Amino acid sequence: IDRIDQTKEGIRSVDYKSGFIKNGAVSLKNFNAFKTQNYSLQLITYAYLYHKQFKEDNLSAAIVSLKNPKGNFIYFSFNNNKVLGSALFSNYENYIADLVQQMTLENQEFKHNSKNKYCMIC
Repeated sequence: IDRIDQTKEGIRSVDYKSGFIKNGAVSLKNFNAFKTQNYSLQLITYAYLYHKQFKEDNLSAAIVSLKNPKGNFIYFSFNNNKVLGSALFSNYENYIADLVQQMTLENQEFKHNSKNKYCMIC
């Protein structure tokens, strides 16, 4: 977390990005969308960790894109709601637990993504 703000709406965690991030780039309809939304998992994890540490609800998480001057705060939203609370975090815990369980299965096959532009092997 690069910054935590106390606002009149509640606590906002902020992550600065040096690249250009479009408005709406961190809006999800379900947890499976984490696969295509690069920064959403990071933002909800920051908010979740703050929630666990300080027992706060009414949280929000946002990106500030340093190359998108019109972007201001680009808020993470889930089902068009940028306010994050206990119910969402409980579902997030279950999602992460299932994900980790799947990753630890002996017969789980990991495949190389040849489209990944950040892979040093490609």
